[in-house]
Amino acid sequence: MLLSMAAGPARSASSGAGQIFEIGSSGRALGMGNAHTAVVKDATSLYYNPAGLGLLEGKEVHLMKASLFAGASYDYLSYAQNLKKKPGGWGLQVLRLGVTGPQGRDETNSPTGGFTYAETAIGFGYGVRGAFVPDLSMGMGVKLLNRALGPSSDKHMAVDMGAQYGPVSDGNLTFGAVIHNLASKSSGDTSDTLSPKIKLGTSYRVMGPMVVAFDVSSDKEFNLGAEYRFGSLALRAGLSPEGMTFGGGLLFRKSFAFDLAVITNPTLGLSQRVSLGYRFGANKPKKLSALAEEYLNNGLAELELHNYATASKNIESALGLDPAVGGKEWKRKAARLRTLLEGMDLEEAKDRGTLQEPTPQSALVHRAVMSYLVGDNSEAMLLAHVAAGGTGGDSVYMRILQSMAKATRQNIVREDIVPLPIFIQDRTRKTVESIHARRFDVAIRASRDVLLIQPEDGGSWMRLGSAYFASGDRTKALDAYKKALHLEPDNGKLREFLAENFHE
Repeated sequence: MLLSMAAGPARSASSGAGQIFEIGSSGRALGMGNAHTAVVKDATSLYYNPAGLGLLEGKEVHLMKASLFAGASYDYLSYAQNLKKKPGGWGLQVLRLGVTGPQGRDETNSPTGGFTYAETAIGFGYGVRGAFVPDLSMGMGVKLLNRALGPSSDKHMAVDMGAQYGPVSDGNLTFGAVIHNLASKSSGDTSDTLSPKIKLGTSYRVMGPMVVAFDVSSDKEFNLGAEYRFGSLALRAGLSPEGMTFGGGLLFRKSFAFDLAVITNPTLGLSQRVSLGYRFGANKPKKLSALAEEYLNNGLAELELHNYATASKNIESALGLDPAVGGKEWKRKAARLRTLLEGMDLEEAKDRGTLQEPTPQSALVHRAVMSYLVGDNSEAMLLAHVAAGGTGGDSVYMRILQSMAKATRQNIVREDIVPLPIFIQDRTRKTVESIHARRFDVAIRASRDVLLIQPEDGGSWMRLGSAYFASGDRTKALDAYKKALHLEPDNGKLREFLAENFHE
Protein backbone atom coordinates (compact mmCIF):
# COMPACT_ATOMS: atom_id res chain seq x y z
CA MET A 1 0.00 0.00 0.00
CA LEU A 2 2.84 2.36 0.83
CA LEU A 3 4.36 1.96 -2.60
CA SER A 4 1.02 2.39 -4.33
CA MET A 5 0.51 5.68 -2.50
CA ALA A 6 3.99 6.78 -3.43
CA ALA A 7 3.48 6.06 -7.10
CA GLY A 8 0.09 7.72 -6.83
CA PRO A 9 -0.91 9.36 -10.10
CA ALA A 10 1.39 7.14 -12.11
CA ARG A 11 -0.45 3.88 -11.53
CA SER A 12 -1.98 3.63 -8.11
CA ALA A 13 -3.42 0.21 -8.74
CA SER A 14 -0.36 -1.39 -10.27
CA SER A 15 1.66 -4.09 -8.65
CA GLY A 16 4.82 -6.03 -9.31
CA ALA A 17 8.22 -4.81 -10.39
CA GLY A 18 8.84 -1.71 -12.46
CA GLN A 19 6.59 0.93 -10.94
CA ILE A 20 9.51 3.34 -11.21
CA PHE A 21 9.03 3.18 -14.98
CA GLU A 22 5.39 4.28 -14.69
CA ILE A 23 5.85 7.58 -12.83
CA GLY A 24 7.08 9.60 -15.80
CA SER A 25 10.22 11.54 -16.53
CA SER A 26 9.10 14.71 -18.29
CA GLY A 27 6.85 17.58 -17.33
CA ARG A 28 5.99 17.94 -21.01
CA ALA A 29 4.91 14.31 -21.38
CA LEU A 30 2.99 14.26 -18.10
CA GLY A 31 1.19 17.46 -19.05
CA MET A 32 0.08 15.71 -22.24
CA GLY A 33 -1.33 12.73 -20.36
CA ASN A 34 1.86 10.72 -21.01
CA ALA A 35 0.82 10.28 -24.67
CA HIS A 36 4.40 10.43 -25.83
CA THR A 37 5.20 7.26 -27.81
CA ALA A 38 5.07 9.07 -31.18
CA VAL A 39 6.12 12.49 -29.84
CA VAL A 40 9.35 12.02 -27.91
CA LYS A 41 12.68 12.84 -29.56
CA ASP A 42 14.76 14.25 -26.73
CA ALA A 43 16.84 13.04 -23.79
CA THR A 44 13.78 11.30 -22.26
CA SER A 45 13.40 9.04 -25.30
CA LEU A 46 15.01 6.14 -23.47
CA TYR A 47 12.16 6.28 -20.95
CA TYR A 48 9.22 6.59 -23.38
CA ASN A 49 10.43 5.20 -26.71
CA PRO A 50 14.12 4.61 -27.53
CA ALA A 51 13.41 5.21 -31.22
CA GLY A 52 13.31 8.92 -30.39
CA LEU A 53 17.08 8.79 -29.90
CA GLY A 54 17.38 8.52 -33.67
CA LEU A 55 16.01 12.05 -34.02
CA LEU A 56 18.37 13.87 -31.67
CA GLU A 57 19.89 17.06 -33.05
CA GLY A 58 22.67 17.51 -30.47
CA LYS A 59 23.52 16.98 -26.82
CA GLU A 60 20.83 17.21 -24.15
CA VAL A 61 20.47 16.70 -20.41
CA HIS A 62 17.15 16.34 -18.59
CA LEU A 63 16.21 16.06 -14.94
CA MET A 64 13.09 15.80 -12.85
CA LYS A 65 12.74 15.72 -9.07
CA ALA A 66 9.42 15.14 -7.37
CA SER A 67 8.05 14.76 -3.88
CA LEU A 68 5.35 12.12 -4.08
CA PHE A 69 2.76 10.94 -1.61
CA ALA A 70 3.49 9.27 1.73
CA GLY A 71 6.93 10.87 1.96
CA ALA A 72 8.21 9.26 -1.23
CA SER A 73 10.70 11.02 -3.45
CA TYR A 74 11.52 10.46 -7.09
CA ASP A 75 14.57 11.56 -9.08
CA TYR A 76 15.25 11.25 -12.79
CA LEU A 77 18.36 12.22 -14.75
CA SER A 78 19.17 11.52 -18.40
CA TYR A 79 21.75 12.51 -20.98
CA ALA A 80 21.59 11.91 -24.72
CA GLN A 81 23.40 13.03 -27.84
CA ASN A 82 23.35 12.45 -31.57
CA LEU A 83 25.98 10.50 -33.48
CA LYS A 84 27.24 13.63 -35.32
CA LYS A 85 28.22 11.90 -38.56
CA LYS A 86 25.32 9.44 -38.72
CA PRO A 87 21.56 9.79 -38.32
CA GLY A 88 21.04 8.48 -34.79
CA GLY A 89 21.92 8.92 -31.15
CA TRP A 90 22.44 7.29 -27.78
CA GLY A 91 21.35 8.03 -24.23
CA LEU A 92 21.78 7.23 -20.55
CA GLN A 93 19.30 7.53 -17.68
CA VAL A 94 19.32 7.12 -13.90
CA LEU A 95 16.13 6.84 -11.80
CA ARG A 96 15.51 6.54 -8.09
CA LEU A 97 12.32 6.09 -6.09
CA GLY A 98 12.64 6.19 -2.29
CA VAL A 99 10.05 5.70 0.44
CA THR A 100 10.65 6.07 4.17
CA GLY A 101 8.43 3.76 6.18
CA PRO A 102 7.01 4.15 9.71
CA GLN A 103 9.00 3.58 12.92
CA GLY A 104 9.30 -0.13 13.82
CA ARG A 105 8.79 -1.52 17.37
CA ASP A 106 9.50 -4.86 19.03
CA GLU A 107 7.30 -6.97 21.30
CA THR A 108 8.04 -4.64 24.23
CA ASN A 109 7.03 -1.61 22.14
CA SER A 110 10.62 -0.38 22.03
CA PRO A 111 11.65 1.44 18.83
CA THR A 112 13.68 -0.64 16.42
CA GLY A 113 14.19 2.01 13.76
CA GLY A 114 12.37 2.75 10.55
CA PHE A 115 12.59 0.88 7.29
CA THR A 116 13.02 2.22 3.79
CA TYR A 117 12.02 1.05 0.36
CA ALA A 118 14.06 2.07 -2.67
CA GLU A 119 14.06 1.40 -6.38
CA THR A 120 17.13 2.41 -8.36
CA ALA A 121 17.41 1.96 -12.11
CA ILE A 122 19.91 2.76 -14.80
CA GLY A 123 19.53 2.45 -18.54
CA PHE A 124 21.36 2.79 -21.82
CA GLY A 125 19.87 3.05 -25.29
CA TYR A 126 20.72 3.55 -28.93
CA GLY A 127 18.57 4.75 -31.83
CA VAL A 128 19.05 5.15 -35.57
CA ARG A 129 17.18 7.14 -38.18
CA GLY A 130 16.59 5.88 -41.70
CA ALA A 131 16.51 2.22 -40.70
CA PHE A 132 15.33 0.40 -43.86
CA VAL A 133 13.41 3.49 -45.07
CA PRO A 134 14.20 7.20 -44.54
CA ASP A 135 11.17 7.97 -42.37
CA LEU A 136 11.71 5.09 -39.94
CA SER A 137 13.56 5.43 -36.64
CA MET A 138 14.32 2.40 -34.51
CA GLY A 139 15.82 2.14 -31.05
CA MET A 140 16.70 -0.27 -28.29
CA GLY A 141 17.20 0.28 -24.58
CA VAL A 142 18.59 -1.89 -21.79
CA LYS A 143 17.63 -1.16 -18.18
CA LEU A 144 18.73 -2.54 -14.82
CA LEU A 145 16.51 -2.23 -11.75
CA ASN A 146 17.42 -2.85 -8.12
CA ARG A 147 14.77 -2.94 -5.39
CA ALA A 148 15.47 -3.00 -1.66
CA LEU A 149 13.09 -3.24 1.30
CA GLY A 150 14.95 -3.49 4.56
CA PRO A 151 17.35 -6.44 4.34
CA SER A 152 15.57 -7.88 1.30
CA SER A 153 16.51 -6.99 -2.28
CA ASP A 154 16.08 -8.15 -5.86
CA LYS A 155 17.40 -7.25 -9.31
CA HIS A 156 15.79 -7.06 -12.72
CA MET A 157 17.09 -6.54 -16.23
CA ALA A 158 14.96 -5.87 -19.31
CA VAL A 159 15.15 -4.75 -22.93
CA ASP A 160 12.89 -2.19 -24.63
CA MET A 161 12.44 -1.92 -28.40
CA GLY A 162 10.79 0.99 -30.17
CA ALA A 163 10.03 2.49 -33.56
CA GLN A 164 8.77 5.79 -34.93
CA TYR A 165 7.63 6.40 -38.51
CA GLY A 166 7.23 9.88 -39.90
CA PRO A 167 6.56 12.66 -40.09
CA VAL A 168 4.47 11.93 -43.20
CA SER A 169 1.40 13.60 -44.68
CA ASP A 170 3.22 16.91 -45.32
CA GLY A 171 5.23 16.52 -42.15
CA ASN A 172 2.21 16.38 -39.85
CA LEU A 173 1.64 12.73 -38.95
CA THR A 174 3.93 10.43 -36.93
CA PHE A 175 3.38 6.88 -35.70
CA GLY A 176 5.14 5.22 -32.77
CA ALA A 177 5.38 1.79 -31.20
CA VAL A 178 7.36 0.45 -28.26
CA ILE A 179 7.61 -2.89 -26.49
CA HIS A 180 8.68 -2.40 -22.91
CA ASN A 181 10.35 -5.39 -21.25
CA LEU A 182 10.51 -7.40 -24.44
CA ALA A 183 12.98 -9.67 -22.68
CA SER A 184 13.58 -9.63 -18.94
CA LYS A 185 15.40 -11.49 -16.20
CA SER A 186 14.91 -11.35 -12.40
CA SER A 187 16.96 -12.52 -9.44
CA GLY A 188 16.90 -12.15 -5.66
CA ASP A 189 14.15 -12.25 -3.06
CA THR A 190 11.17 -11.92 -5.34
CA SER A 191 8.80 -13.67 -7.67
CA ASP A 192 7.97 -10.38 -9.44
CA THR A 193 8.98 -9.83 -13.04
CA LEU A 194 9.09 -6.94 -15.46
CA SER A 195 6.11 -7.88 -17.61
CA PRO A 196 6.04 -7.09 -21.35
CA LYS A 197 3.92 -4.13 -22.36
CA ILE A 198 3.18 -2.84 -25.84
CA LYS A 199 2.33 0.76 -26.58
CA LEU A 200 1.13 2.15 -29.90
CA GLY A 201 0.88 5.87 -30.48
CA THR A 202 0.31 8.55 -33.04
CA SER A 203 0.73 12.31 -33.12
CA TYR A 204 -0.71 14.81 -35.56
CA ARG A 205 0.05 18.47 -36.08
CA VAL A 206 -3.42 19.95 -36.44
CA MET A 207 -1.99 23.33 -37.36
CA GLY A 208 1.43 24.90 -37.08
CA PRO A 209 1.68 25.33 -33.30
CA MET A 210 -0.73 22.59 -32.12
CA VAL A 211 -0.05 18.85 -31.76
CA VAL A 212 -2.42 16.16 -30.55
CA ALA A 213 -1.21 12.71 -29.50
CA PHE A 214 -2.84 9.40 -28.61
CA ASP A 215 -1.41 6.22 -27.05
CA VAL A 216 -2.97 2.82 -26.39
CA SER A 217 -1.26 -0.02 -24.53
CA SER A 218 -1.63 -3.78 -24.42
CA ASP A 219 -3.19 -3.58 -20.96
CA LYS A 220 -6.02 -1.48 -22.47
CA GLU A 221 -4.88 1.87 -21.10
CA PHE A 222 -5.44 5.00 -23.16
CA ASN A 223 -3.53 8.27 -23.07
CA LEU A 224 -4.56 11.42 -24.88
CA GLY A 225 -2.72 14.71 -24.99
CA ALA A 226 -2.43 18.05 -26.76
CA GLU A 227 0.14 20.82 -26.86
CA TYR A 228 -0.19 24.36 -28.18
CA ARG A 229 2.95 26.45 -28.63
CA PHE A 230 3.19 30.17 -29.13
CA GLY A 231 6.72 31.49 -29.23
CA SER A 232 8.72 30.19 -26.31
CA LEU A 233 5.61 29.25 -24.30
CA ALA A 234 3.53 26.07 -24.40
CA LEU A 235 0.18 25.02 -22.95
CA ARG A 236 -0.72 21.37 -22.51
CA ALA A 237 -3.63 19.17 -21.47
CA GLY A 238 -4.16 15.45 -21.39
CA LEU A 239 -6.15 12.49 -20.18
CA SER A 240 -4.56 9.41 -18.63
CA PRO A 241 -6.05 6.40 -16.80
CA GLU A 242 -5.57 8.28 -13.52
CA GLY A 243 -7.41 11.45 -14.62
CA MET A 244 -6.92 14.81 -16.28
CA THR A 245 -3.51 16.44 -16.62
CA PHE A 246 -2.54 20.03 -17.36
CA GLY A 247 0.74 21.77 -17.88
CA GLY A 248 2.86 24.43 -19.43
CA GLY A 249 6.38 25.00 -20.60
CA LEU A 250 8.88 27.77 -21.13
CA LEU A 251 11.83 27.65 -23.51
CA PHE A 252 14.53 30.11 -22.50
CA ARG A 253 17.29 31.18 -24.90
CA LYS A 254 16.51 28.11 -27.02
CA SER A 255 18.53 26.02 -24.55
CA PHE A 256 16.67 25.78 -21.25
CA ALA A 257 13.30 24.02 -21.12
CA PHE A 258 11.23 24.42 -17.98
CA ASP A 259 8.09 22.24 -17.87
CA LEU A 260 5.34 21.93 -15.26
CA ALA A 261 2.60 19.31 -15.10
CA VAL A 262 -0.42 19.18 -12.78
CA ILE A 263 -1.85 15.69 -12.37
CA THR A 264 -5.28 14.95 -10.95
CA ASN A 265 -6.20 11.75 -9.17
CA PRO A 266 -9.71 11.00 -7.84
CA THR A 267 -8.26 9.43 -4.67
CA LEU A 268 -5.07 11.33 -3.96
CA GLY A 269 -5.95 14.74 -5.35
CA LEU A 270 -3.56 17.05 -7.18
CA SER A 271 0.18 16.67 -7.55
CA GLN A 272 2.80 18.60 -9.51
CA ARG A 273 5.80 17.57 -11.54
CA VAL A 274 8.57 19.93 -12.60
CA SER A 275 11.33 19.07 -15.04
CA LEU A 276 14.27 20.95 -16.50
CA GLY A 277 16.09 20.29 -19.73
CA TYR A 278 19.15 21.81 -21.33
CA ARG A 279 20.21 21.52 -24.95
CA PHE A 280 23.88 22.19 -25.61
CA GLY A 281 24.58 24.52 -28.50
CA ALA A 282 20.90 25.12 -29.26
CA ASN A 283 21.66 28.67 -30.42
CA LYS A 284 23.89 27.37 -33.18
CA PRO A 285 22.48 26.46 -36.60
CA LYS A 286 20.76 23.09 -36.73
CA LYS A 287 23.44 20.46 -37.05
CA LEU A 288 21.16 17.79 -38.49
CA SER A 289 20.01 19.97 -41.40
CA ALA A 290 23.58 20.90 -42.27
CA LEU A 291 24.70 17.29 -42.01
CA ALA A 292 21.76 16.18 -44.14
CA GLU A 293 22.79 18.64 -46.86
CA GLU A 294 26.30 17.23 -46.71
CA TYR A 295 25.04 13.67 -47.12
CA LEU A 296 22.77 14.70 -50.00
CA ASN A 297 25.62 16.50 -51.79
CA ASN A 298 27.82 13.44 -51.32
CA GLY A 299 25.02 11.31 -52.73
CA LEU A 300 24.68 13.54 -55.79
CA ALA A 301 28.44 13.41 -56.33
CA GLU A 302 28.37 9.62 -56.14
CA LEU A 303 25.53 9.57 -58.67
CA GLU A 304 27.66 11.53 -61.13
CA LEU A 305 30.45 9.00 -60.58
CA HIS A 306 27.97 6.19 -61.34
CA ASN A 307 28.37 4.79 -57.81
CA TYR A 308 24.67 4.09 -57.47
CA ALA A 309 24.74 1.93 -54.33
CA THR A 310 26.93 4.42 -52.45
CA ALA A 311 24.78 7.28 -53.70
CA SER A 312 21.66 5.55 -52.41
CA LYS A 313 23.16 5.07 -48.96
CA ASN A 314 24.17 8.74 -48.72
CA ILE A 315 20.78 9.98 -49.89
CA GLU A 316 19.00 7.64 -47.45
CA SER A 317 21.19 8.99 -44.63
CA ALA A 318 20.38 12.57 -45.66
CA LEU A 319 16.65 11.89 -45.56
CA GLY A 320 17.03 10.10 -42.26
CA LEU A 321 18.60 13.20 -40.75
CA ASP A 322 16.18 15.63 -42.36
CA PRO A 323 13.19 14.26 -44.34
CA ALA A 324 12.75 17.66 -46.01
CA VAL A 325 16.30 17.91 -47.35
CA GLY A 326 16.49 18.81 -51.02
CA GLY A 327 12.72 19.28 -51.26
CA LYS A 328 9.86 16.80 -51.36
CA GLU A 329 10.99 15.20 -54.64
CA TRP A 330 14.03 13.55 -53.05
CA LYS A 331 11.94 11.22 -50.91
CA ARG A 332 10.39 9.90 -54.11
CA LYS A 333 13.71 9.75 -55.96
CA ALA A 334 15.37 7.91 -53.06
CA ALA A 335 12.57 5.35 -53.01
CA ARG A 336 12.85 4.81 -56.78
CA LEU A 337 16.63 4.39 -56.60
CA ARG A 338 16.28 1.95 -53.72
CA THR A 339 13.74 -0.10 -55.70
CA LEU A 340 16.00 -0.16 -58.75
CA LEU A 341 19.02 -1.33 -56.75
CA GLU A 342 17.04 -4.03 -54.96
CA GLY A 343 16.19 -5.60 -58.30
CA MET A 344 19.72 -5.33 -59.71
CA ASP A 345 21.58 -7.55 -57.27
CA LEU A 346 24.48 -5.15 -57.71
CA GLU A 347 27.92 -6.59 -57.06
CA GLU A 348 29.50 -3.32 -55.95
CA ALA A 349 33.21 -4.11 -56.37
CA LYS A 350 32.86 -5.71 -59.80
CA ASP A 351 29.99 -3.75 -61.29
CA ARG A 352 31.13 -0.33 -60.11
CA GLY A 353 34.22 -0.59 -62.27
CA THR A 354 32.13 -1.48 -65.30
CA LEU A 355 29.68 1.34 -64.74
CA GLN A 356 32.49 3.88 -64.26
CA GLU A 357 34.28 3.03 -67.48
CA PRO A 358 34.16 5.98 -69.93
CA THR A 359 32.16 4.07 -72.54
CA PRO A 360 29.02 4.95 -74.51
CA GLN A 361 27.20 2.20 -72.63
CA SER A 362 28.00 3.56 -69.18
CA ALA A 363 26.94 7.04 -70.32
CA LEU A 364 23.66 5.68 -71.68
CA VAL A 365 22.85 3.71 -68.55
CA HIS A 366 23.60 6.75 -66.40
CA ARG A 367 21.17 8.81 -68.44
CA ALA A 368 18.68 5.96 -68.08
CA VAL A 369 19.01 5.99 -64.29
CA MET A 370 18.64 9.77 -64.09
CA SER A 371 15.56 9.70 -66.33
CA TYR A 372 14.11 6.94 -64.18
CA LEU A 373 14.68 8.96 -61.00
CA VAL A 374 12.64 11.91 -62.33
CA GLY A 375 9.85 9.57 -63.43
CA ASP A 376 10.41 9.56 -67.23
CA ASN A 377 9.95 5.81 -67.54
CA SER A 378 9.69 5.60 -71.35
CA GLU A 379 12.93 7.52 -71.90
CA ALA A 380 14.68 5.53 -69.19
CA MET A 381 13.64 2.20 -70.67
CA LEU A 382 14.76 3.13 -74.20
CA LEU A 383 18.19 4.23 -72.95
CA ALA A 384 18.52 1.10 -70.82
CA HIS A 385 17.66 -1.10 -73.84
CA VAL A 386 20.40 0.44 -75.96
CA ALA A 387 22.89 0.31 -73.08
CA ALA A 388 22.23 -3.41 -72.71
CA GLY A 389 22.68 -4.05 -76.42
CA GLY A 390 25.65 -6.16 -77.46
CA THR A 391 26.33 -7.49 -73.93
CA GLY A 392 25.85 -10.86 -72.34
CA GLY A 393 22.66 -11.74 -70.52
CA ASP A 394 24.35 -11.60 -67.12
CA SER A 395 25.96 -8.16 -67.58
CA VAL A 396 25.29 -5.32 -65.19
CA TYR A 397 23.64 -3.40 -68.06
CA MET A 398 21.20 -6.23 -68.65
CA ARG A 399 20.44 -6.47 -64.94
CA ILE A 400 19.74 -2.74 -64.83
CA LEU A 401 17.33 -3.10 -67.76
CA GLN A 402 15.57 -6.04 -66.12
CA SER A 403 15.28 -4.23 -62.79
CA MET A 404 14.04 -1.05 -64.47
CA ALA A 405 11.43 -3.01 -66.43
CA LYS A 406 10.15 -4.50 -63.19
CA ALA A 407 10.18 -1.16 -61.38
CA THR A 408 8.35 0.67 -64.20
CA ARG A 409 6.09 -2.28 -65.07
CA GLN A 410 7.10 -2.10 -68.71
CA ASN A 411 7.99 -4.93 -71.03
CA ILE A 412 11.47 -5.55 -72.38
CA VAL A 413 11.58 -5.25 -76.19
CA ARG A 414 14.12 -7.80 -77.37
CA GLU A 415 14.45 -6.14 -80.79
CA ASP A 416 15.80 -3.00 -79.10
CA ILE A 417 18.59 -4.82 -77.27
CA VAL A 418 21.14 -4.28 -80.04
CA PRO A 419 24.52 -2.54 -80.31
CA LEU A 420 24.33 1.24 -80.55
CA PRO A 421 25.28 1.58 -84.29
CA ILE A 422 22.66 -0.99 -85.28
CA PHE A 423 19.98 0.76 -83.20
CA ILE A 424 20.77 4.13 -84.86
CA GLN A 425 20.80 2.54 -88.32
CA ASP A 426 17.48 0.78 -87.74
CA ARG A 427 15.69 3.86 -86.40
CA THR A 428 17.06 6.06 -89.22
CA ARG A 429 15.84 3.60 -91.85
CA LYS A 430 12.47 3.43 -90.11
CA THR A 431 12.20 7.22 -90.16
CA VAL A 432 12.84 7.52 -93.90
CA GLU A 433 10.56 4.61 -94.84
CA SER A 434 7.73 5.94 -92.65
CA ILE A 435 7.92 9.42 -94.20
CA HIS A 436 7.65 7.91 -97.68
CA ALA A 437 4.76 5.75 -96.50
CA ARG A 438 3.13 8.87 -95.00
CA ARG A 439 3.17 7.27 -91.52
CA PHE A 440 4.37 10.49 -89.97
CA ASP A 441 3.68 9.57 -86.34
CA VAL A 442 5.95 6.53 -86.67
CA ALA A 443 8.63 8.63 -88.37
CA ILE A 444 8.49 11.23 -85.60
CA ARG A 445 8.85 8.60 -82.87
CA ALA A 446 11.75 6.92 -84.66
CA SER A 447 13.54 10.25 -85.16
CA ARG A 448 13.07 11.17 -81.52
CA ASP A 449 14.51 7.80 -80.46
CA VAL A 450 17.65 8.55 -82.42
CA LEU A 451 17.91 12.07 -81.00
CA LEU A 452 17.50 10.73 -77.50
CA ILE A 453 20.63 8.65 -78.04
CA GLN A 454 22.61 11.24 -80.02
CA PRO A 455 21.04 14.70 -79.61
CA GLU A 456 23.84 16.44 -81.56
CA ASP A 457 23.10 14.70 -84.86
CA GLY A 458 22.07 17.36 -87.38
CA GLY A 459 20.81 14.82 -89.90
CA SER A 460 18.36 13.35 -87.40
CA TRP A 461 17.02 16.81 -86.57
CA MET A 462 16.52 17.48 -90.28
CA ARG A 463 14.64 14.19 -90.76
CA LEU A 464 12.47 15.03 -87.73
CA GLY A 465 11.73 18.44 -89.28
CA SER A 466 10.75 16.74 -92.55
CA ALA A 467 8.38 14.40 -90.71
CA TYR A 468 6.71 17.34 -88.94
CA PHE A 469 6.58 19.39 -92.16
CA ALA A 470 4.97 16.55 -94.09
CA SER A 471 2.43 16.03 -91.31
CA GLY A 472 1.45 19.72 -91.48
CA ASP A 473 2.99 20.83 -88.15
CA ARG A 474 5.01 23.78 -89.47
CA THR A 475 5.84 25.18 -86.02
CA LYS A 476 7.58 22.03 -84.80
CA ALA A 477 9.11 21.52 -88.22
CA LEU A 478 10.73 24.96 -88.14
CA ASP A 479 12.06 24.35 -84.64
CA ALA A 480 13.66 21.05 -85.71
CA TYR A 481 15.10 22.58 -88.88
CA LYS A 482 16.69 25.41 -86.91
CA LYS A 483 18.38 22.94 -84.58
CA ALA A 484 19.66 21.03 -87.60
CA LEU A 485 21.04 24.21 -89.14
CA HIS A 486 22.66 25.19 -85.86
CA LEU A 487 24.52 21.88 -85.85
CA GLU A 488 25.27 22.02 -89.60
CA PRO A 489 25.64 25.74 -90.44
CA ASP A 490 27.12 24.98 -93.89
CA ASN A 491 23.98 23.15 -95.08
CA GLY A 492 23.09 25.40 -97.99
CA LYS A 493 20.15 23.33 -99.21
CA LEU A 494 18.48 23.55 -95.81
CA ARG A 495 18.96 27.33 -95.79
CA GLU A 496 17.32 27.61 -99.22
CA PHE A 497 14.45 25.39 -98.08
CA LEU A 498 13.83 27.53 -95.00
CA ALA A 499 13.97 30.74 -97.04
CA GLU A 500 11.53 29.37 -99.59
CA ASN A 501 9.02 27.81 -97.18
CA PHE A 502 9.40 29.76 -93.95
CA HIS A 503 10.90 33.04 -95.16
CA GLU A 504 13.76 32.50 -92.73
